This record gives sequence, structure tokens and C-alpha cells, in this order.
Amino acid sequence: MHHVVLLDDSLSMRDREGDATVFREALTTLENMLAEGSRQPGSSRVTILSMTDPRRPIVSDRVLDGALVQELLPRLRNLPCSWRAASPVDAINAAKDILAADGSASPQVHVITDLRASDWNNRPEVAAALESLKTIKASVDLIKVVKEPRPNVAVQQLFSETLAVAQGVPWRMTLTLKNHGSSKVTGLRGTVLVDGNPL
Repeated sequence: MHHVVLLDDSLSMRDREGDATVFREALTTLENMLAEGSRQPGSSRVTILSMTDPRRPIVSDRVLDGALVQELLPRLRNLPCSWRAASPVDAINAAKDILAADGSASPQVHVITDLRASDWNNRPEVAAALESLKTIKASVDLIKVVKEPRPNVAVQQLFSETLAVAQGVPWRMTLTLKNHGSSKVTGLRGTVLVDGNPL
């Protein structure tokens, strides 16, 4: 088997689930998958792609064994989460290209993600990309690493009509928020930081 793992490292994975980020939960899930896969009999290979930059593999077509797991654990634990949004389409297409070029293996695609509705629901391009994996007879495993839907409020725009300010002179900024979640959000508060210090 050739396992291609798509690791969601997009901005929404910075959300917190308890004491850890969702991305940290995703990395723990990936570590467990690799450890379990390395103990399975037979020859398996693994490729790991990030959702935000799938054309630069984290791991490219390596034999999945105990030595690889030991090599990868420190790298995975230091892997940063991106600040960028990312559609799953590019990563799915990259996985398809890799597996299509490898006709000798049984193709498996695993997507470790928070399954944000804004990225997955009512997205015909995502459905089409997933459907295209059938042409190479790849099995698909969507692994959701959050237990329940999470609030998803983002800064959409921040601007000021005044570009230069002086001390003691009021400075008005306009902030636009967008609620990408499915439920109403109230009571939002923010903090302005100047050089890392709250104003």
C-alpha cells in the first residue's frame, strides 16, 4: 500500500480544543497512525503532504517502518501550523498525481482535518476532487480531529483613514469581522497590542 496523508495545517487548525490546539491533536493522530502502520505486516509506503503547501512533501514515498517513525517524531512535534487558509482541492489533486504515477501500490488517501464547514460543505470543487480519486481506485479516509463544531469568527478587514499618528492624538480604526460559523456569536471582545503590550 501507498498511504498519502494530507495534514490540514491551515489557519483554522490553530483553534484550541481543551489545552491544546487542533493542529497538535492532528499531529498526535498522525503519530499514532504511523506507529500503528509500522507494526502492520507487509510492505507499506507513506507520503505526507501539508494542506497549505502540498507540492512540497513533508515526507516523500518512504517505507513505513519503525526506523521512519523514530526519525519523524521529532520533526512532527516541531512542525508549525500555517497562518494561511487553504482549500483541500490542491492537496487532494497532489495526492492523486502521486498515486497515479505509482501504479504498483494500492492507493490510500487519509485526510486529517477539522472539517471546517466553510472549506468542505457546499463546495462542488472539493466534491469533484474527492470523486476523481475513484479513477485511480484510491480509498479515502476523512479523519476529523475536533469533537464538535467550533465558533469561527475571523478578522475580515482592518483599516484606518489616518496612516501616521502621534502620541496623544486619537486614532480611529475600522474593524470588520465575519462569522464563518453556524451559530450566532455575541459578546466578542478584543485587545489592542502595541509592541506586544496591551493598550
